Amino acid sequence: MASTRNMRARANLAPVRRASINSMDRLVRLPREMLDMVVDHLDDDSVDRLTQTSRTLQNLVGSRTWHKVEVACTNLSDQEKLIWRLEACVTGKQKKMLTENGAYPEHDFVDNDDIPCCASYVRQYIINGSDDQALYEERTCRQWVGVTLNNFENLRVLETCCLDKHIASRIANLKQLHALALINLYGRDTIPVEMVQVTGLVHLCIYNVECARFGEDNGVTLRMLGGSATTLRSLELFHYHEQCSEEVEVQMDGIDFQLTALEFLIMCRFCLREAKAMLQVVDFPSLAELHIYQPPDELSAFFVTLQARFGAVQQPTLRLLELDLNATSDQAMFDAQRRWLRSFTTLKSLRLDRWAPQAPALDFSRALPSIVGHQGLRKLIFSHRDRERDSEGGPQFYIPVLKTASVLTLALNLPELRWLEFAPDRDDLFETGRALSGLTKLEFMRCRHQEDGDFNYVFKMLTKIIQGFLREMQPDETWEGKYSLRLVQAEEEGVQYDVASRLPEAWGRKRIITNPTTKKAVRMRMARDVDPAFVEDSDPVWIDKVGRDWRVADE
Repeated sequence: MASTRNMRARANLAPVRRASINSMDRLVRLPREMLDMVVDHLDDDSVDRLTQTSRTLQNLVGSRTWHKVEVACTNLSDQEKLIWRLEACVTGKQKKMLTENGAYPEHDFVDNDDIPCCASYVRQYIINGSDDQALYEERTCRQWVGVTLNNFENLRVLETCCLDKHIASRIANLKQLHALALINLYGRDTIPVEMVQVTGLVHLCIYNVECARFGEDNGVTLRMLGGSATTLRSLELFHYHEQCSEEVEVQMDGIDFQLTALEFLIMCRFCLREAKAMLQVVDFPSLAELHIYQPPDELSAFFVTLQARFGAVQQPTLRLLELDLNATSDQAMFDAQRRWLRSFTTLKSLRLDRWAPQAPALDFSRALPSIVGHQGLRKLIFSHRDRERDSEGGPQFYIPVLKTASVLTLALNLPELRWLEFAPDRDDLFETGRALSGLTKLEFMRCRHQEDGDFNYVFKMLTKIIQGFLREMQPDETWEGKYSLRLVQAEEEGVQYDVASRLPEAWGRKRIITNPTTKKAVRMRMARDVDPAFVEDSDPVWIDKVGRDWRVADE
């Protein structure tokens, strides 16, 4: 139940009809941009009262206040906040129904069918869940979600942990729904068949919903894509494990659609059945961006199929690829991935996570031709995720250490490279720098290593590599005239250095690096303000990514 204090604090947001206002009111006379800045610094109660000041302010502020509604269903305290947040968006008759069902506290309210105007302002609706499966059975959250979905007719983005057949029917009736995320649907054995009626989605995310695996659940999840076959542009699939269920596999003969507009796809810990389903409905060569995380070793056949499909297309459109091989020791998986990479040459960005073969027989140098074939690459990253949790016995370094010869091969074949993250050979750092000097367009370099917290090692490592760059400079050349490199980084994200011939004197200790042979020098200093272009964002939060895409589309 909502506390009396909360219920009294919230103003009634029904339209103001007879309020008088001073024509010289300063807030009303503010430009819209400045009014938005004022509202950003007010708490919810103050904004609610502000909307009651006048019809003008209600129109100006109301839409911004209710643009994004976020509630939680994790404990009883969250339920009180949920009611307090949503009660202004429901009608009197809906409140009466919720009261009769025990989902709303009893008190006086007007019994009417008028949907409050604030409900029409809501564009994003987020319902956060909990790891506690028992809370899914709590009816209060599901009842409020179902009722408010009836009123949010202009909803564009929905992220929910609550789903039953009634909520699914309401989702299907949201004609303006642009993006949908199903998150942590604990307690569900199947996806409601009503979800097949959902149409016109542009973005879909299914995160940790084990009952929603493509190729299983009698095909409901797969058929759910059919209504958005010509509109869906991004699809994200995350699971905590890759095991298929023991149920009968769904036959694909009845699936007669393809996702013709799909550009962005994430597949994380997918099983063999999901791989088959995706191959059925996704034209992989026509994607622009593809992320594949931790496929089990038995899925090497999936990459063999991808190799055949990409090889049959003259001009694939795939530009960004991220592969998380998860430190495999399987020869077939390693070979299947590198051969697939050789079947096309269109990549602009390539990230290889934990792509260091763990078996002695797997030689990483054999994978180099697969990389350098993409001569238009601007970004190349060798990385590892969750390094501190990779092993109970301590961190594991799942990145291939590139010998000087391998670095030289990259430099000679990737002239457009702007961004490079790799693990250099610590015994040949100077020659590594000389090899890297061929990358004259390189702007950002990250050198990964295993000496955590050793800043002396980091600076010595970077110094030797920079000296290699200086060794290749001619007497009449300057650093900025020959190279584009201006930011270097170590393993830790906070250890970054500016590199330039001259650095402002305002702050920070500068160190001068000189090559004794050429007498060329450059200055290096701990970076304070890093260009956002050099901040890695390989896995943005779904709602933020969709929001950016939405704003761009509206512009």
